[in-house]
Amino acid sequence: MAVAFLFWTVALGTCAYAAWCGGRDGRWFAFFYIAACLLTLWATWINFDWSSVNWLTFGIDFGLWLGLAWLALRSKHFWPIWVFGIHSITITTHLASLVRGSAPVQAYFILATMTSLPKLLIVAVGIHMDRRFVARGLPHDRIGEAKSGR
Repeated sequence: MAVAFLFWTVALGTCAYAAWCGGRDGRWFAFFYIAACLLTLWATWINFDWSSVNWLTFGIDFGLWLGLAWLALRSKHFWPIWVFGIHSITITTHLASLVRGSAPVQAYFILATMTSLPKLLIVAVGIHMDRRFVARGLPHDRIGEAKSGR
């Protein structure tokens, strides 16, 4: 229960920060992430079987992966690329469980969910760093880096 409380506190706080301070990219991330979290909550209530591929959560994670890919491709910032890359670990975990057939329940569950907090940390730090660079007048995005020749 304490872990769930910690997760939801961090997730909602980070998504609120992303939506408030992260511009359009932050709002898209917050929408995708909260939607995926709520759908996953529903999916695990429907089917909490982690002894093989949990198809509902895999579908939700794959949808989030597609949304994050879209965000990373259209964003001018670096943090969406990192978040997409880390979420790819979750997708790989689902695919590995599919190939292997059965996996220890705790191992599959932990591997499929352990990337949540690092993703949220990257979002918060990335947006914070972008805001600091903007305040200093420094290039803070992929486009700015290319134009400045750095």
